[in-house]
Amino acid sequence: MGGDIILPAKARRNFSEVELERLRADYRAYVDGGRLTDLAAEMGRSKSVLSEKARALGLTDGHAARKAAAKAVGDARRGKPLAWEHPRGFAGKRHSTETRGKLRIASAAFWGSLSAEEHEAQVTTALKAAIAKNGRIGPITPNRATTWKAGWREIADKRHYFRSRWEANYARYLQWLKERGEILDWEYEPETFWFDKIKRGVRSYLPDFRVHELNGSKPIHEVKGWMDARSRTTLKRMAKYHPAETIILIREKDYRAISRFSAMIGDWE
Repeated sequence: MGGDIILPAKARRNFSEVELERLRADYRAYVDGGRLTDLAAEMGRSKSVLSEKARALGLTDGHAARKAAAKAVGDARRGKPLAWEHPRGFAGKRHSTETRGKLRIASAAFWGSLSAEEHEAQVTTALKAAIAKNGRIGPITPNRATTWKAGWREIADKRHYFRSRWEANYARYLQWLKERGEILDWEYEPETFWFDKIKRGVRSYLPDFRVHELNGSKPIHEVKGWMDARSRTTLKRMAKYHPAETIILIREKDYRAISRFSAMIGDWE
């Protein structure tokens, strides 16, 4: 797989509407975070071409760029949900309401709108970037314990003892959505659900977040970097004993997608 993929001049310069949406949503955050090279690799473009297009769109002006990104995020959030990870053999089927969510971000809209040819090109570029960075196709996975950083955090007018860095950052993301008028409010560890007929094993569940949506719904958001046997049992018992509750799982890939907006959210750990 040696050598670079050489794109024709037209392909390097012309941007689809999907790519323009991605650029408006992500450009400023990547630049502010010193990660323009990553964005170029993900989009299959050179940094110079991205910068040229960003200037034409007015994205090099910090204020205008953040305004454009906020609009792109809001438009996407009202459009396509994140594609939650499907278990093996689940392709073509639908999730039940307990795992169906309303969380929407521009990056999800970007990937979900690609044609087969565009998707293949993006994957090829991503593979080359991964090999160049890690010496292998798969990313270097850090010790899961590194996501833990329990402690007190104050986010806006809320002070909570968060059990992990991921939970604290997700709370900041929800607060950001609240301040932008995308949600009404959020609660951390709002209430304990009991499984009254269970005498052993998992007998209760304390969710991470309850999100108050603009439409009046109040789904539970559970930040779950990986799924263990206890977590699966908990979800099954919630579906059985509290079927009216909607649970949205925030898996690792969802968290990584949200983290692309960390520069706009602020105080990201």
